[in-house]
Amino acid sequence: MEKEMENQLPKRDKKLLLTLFLAMFKLGAFTFGGGYAIVPMMQKEYVEKRHWINENEMIDIVAISQSVPGAIAVNASIFIGYRLAGVPGALLSTLGASLPSLIILAIISLFYQAFIANTYVAAAMQGIRACVVAMMISAVIKLGKPALVDWLCWVLALVTCVAVLWLDINAIYLILVGGVVGFIAGMVRARRGKKAEGEAKK
Repeated sequence: MEKEMENQLPKRDKKLLLTLFLAMFKLGAFTFGGGYAIVPMMQKEYVEKRHWINENEMIDIVAISQSVPGAIAVNASIFIGYRLAGVPGALLSTLGASLPSLIILAIISLFYQAFIANTYVAAAMQGIRACVVAMMISAVIKLGKPALVDWLCWVLALVTCVAVLWLDINAIYLILVGGVVGFIAGMVRARRGKKAEGEAKK
């Protein structure tokens, strides 16, 4: 049965699924420093290198991934996989993103005491974290250009930054507020556009 289903897939689709799995596996294997650390690598891999999605789609994927339960890296892999190859793409992308962590953590758990007490490992992780911070800043700059399109977006970004850094407000509330404000602003723009169009016809 599995062979029959596999044979029904076009060769192009099989190649795409394999590429998705390997690309996500590579990202999952070399992503350190938490979920957001995968964003610049995904941006470079999928937007700049492979041109599978554009910058606006990448921003939307990151926003949605942050808004729903689960790890941002896994959520993003689901969206990108589904966007490119439907349900099979989502499943293989998720597997590719998760498998390296499972393998590495399984190995580390066997030698946890040795790892945690090793000064060389601790020093290496400090260097890795520094690089991850630089990559995240780079991703913010690249993805921020198409996202901050008007004064309202700039205000929302600044208010959110202040709320996260100094007021310690939960990120999910800020995302919900941003969505509501954006929705209202979109409705206002649409009404103004219709009104201007009606006046132009008169």
